[in-house]
This record gives sequence, structure tokens and C-alpha cells, in this order.
Amino acid sequence: MKKYLLLSILFLAFLLNGCSDEKIPLSEQVEQIKEIKISNTKEDYSKSFSDSEEIKIFKSAIKQAKKQATNTEEYDYDMAIVFNDKSDDFYERLLQITRNDENEIVLNYLGYEEDTYVIDKTNSSKIIDLIYGHNKQ
Repeated sequence: MKKYLLLSILFLAFLLNGCSDEKIPLSEQVEQIKEIKISNTKEDYSKSFSDSEEIKIFKSAIKQAKKQATNTEEYDYDMAIVFNDKSDDFYERLLQITRNDENEIVLNYLGYEEDTYVIDKTNSSKIIDLIYGHNKQ
């Protein structure tokens, strides 16, 4: 009986841990990222990142972003991620981006505020340097 109880507890712990590591859905598409555009208004994407080193920073950050509940009410920027598919057509995914109190980047899909994804501090620091121009601690 104890054996089954222990196995049940371990199984539940495994399931709960697996759920907490849910990655952002576009993490599987990062290799197709061509450009990142940032806007502090809905129409003006005034910042653009297409340099290979800049894109590499975004790719690394997006790959490891994990789903995590946050109390984010306002976002600093809209972000358009431009993908290049195999037929040389381009398409975009729209997200919102901000910093939390721990100086980590928080992302969500535009219109889906209940699902937020947090980027670790190391990758967040690099994104903050690019987008905000400096890393405020």
C-alpha cells in the first residue's frame, strides 16, 4: 500500500512540475524569426531588430520563456515577431512586452492577457539592454 501511495505522490509531483515548465507556443518557431519590431503605440513600430546577433538574443530568450502567472496589468511595448516561412512568405505574431518587479521580461500574446510567459534574468537583461537602451536595476 505504501508503495502505491509513494508512486502516486511521485507521479503527481512529476505532473505538477511538468505543467509549470510550459513554454511559450512560438518557441518551436524561433529558427524562422527574421525580425523583431517594437512599438510603444499601436501603429508605430519605431524600433526594429534584424541584425543576426540581435535576433540570436531574442531567439535564446523566447526558447526558454516559461508560462507563469503574473499580476501584469500594463505592458510597455507591443512586439511584432516577423517569421520567414519556407516559401519566403512573411507572417507576424503580435505580443506585448514589459518588465516585472524582478527585472524579468514578461510576454503575452496580444489579446490573451491571462497567459503570461516570463524570461529568465540572464536573457531578460540582454533584451532590456536592446529594447529599453539600458539595464535598470
